[in-house]
Amino acid sequence: SPINEWGRTRPELYDVFKQLVSVFNEIHPPTLQKLSAVAVTFNPLQYAARTLSHNSPILVALYDADVDYELYDPRIGVCAKKFLFYSGNQWLEATSQENLRRYVESGGTLIAFRDYPRKDDRFHPSSMIGFEDPRSTLFEFKKKFQIQLAPKRPRIDIQSSVYCFDKPSGSRIEADFGSFGKATVGYIKHVGKGRIIHLGFEPSREAVLELLDYLEIPRGAQSSTRDVKTGFFRRGKDYYLIAVNNGDEDKSASVHLHGLDHMKGRIRVQDMTHSHHAIYTYERLRPFSFEVPRKDGKVFRFRALSS
Repeated sequence: SPINEWGRTRPELYDVFKQLVSVFNEIHPPTLQKLSAVAVTFNPLQYAARTLSHNSPILVALYDADVDYELYDPRIGVCAKKFLFYSGNQWLEATSQENLRRYVESGGTLIAFRDYPRKDDRFHPSSMIGFEDPRSTLFEFKKKFQIQLAPKRPRIDIQSSVYCFDKPSGSRIEADFGSFGKATVGYIKHVGKGRIIHLGFEPSREAVLELLDYLEIPRGAQSSTRDVKTGFFRRGKDYYLIAVNNGDEDKSASVHLHGLDHMKGRIRVQDMTHSHHAIYTYERLRPFSFEVPRKDGKVFRFRALSS
């Protein structure tokens, strides 16, 4: 608490709390639009049943890759985001599966790794969405190998046990396991106007970043500094970067502001945590660099200046 039991302010906390409340009131987060084309499924029943933990592999991989996202409950309507990652286990209510099928058919891209819905909530087999089951699992323990999402795409290092598919529909994703031979470890399948991307290995930071590049998924902000995580927002003509340093040491952060790529000329940048502002050129924000103390954060506001 910033106030002790005698009603006196605690100097080491009071100013910090005051700053947080002041910045919150000034930017008013509920009115901001998060600039992210990505959503992740969130099924409250699976968490309530304790069949999912807070450190879901896909959530960890997205966090490590500094990919911000919206949460989407598949029980309620069709997801509005263009790209949707499945975070959940093998059973999913029929209504949720129907909504995911509608989402793909209407043009969405549904991405799943080893965890994908293949049973209904009564644990009866269900292939309603369009996922195909693997024929076998290679390696009881994790093994290193490489995958390539498409010809001419870079090879990505993976360390995981892996599902092998027999003859899946659509484009196959293969891996060479040396003495084990080549195997199909994923596929990209068109369903209606959309597609399913099913990868039979565990998600990782590198795999997520390659998916974003391959699918040309737009990003508002992307940190290239370890332990610095970002969120990018908009309201009217103003854009907001929220960056936190979860590391144990001070950082000189470097953030790529893709959400400002349309801006040219001069841009006013305000450090809202210290009420400082400066005028930047387009080039000086590619990337945007700033200092952020350990276990601390920054909030910046950007606005293009008329020429």
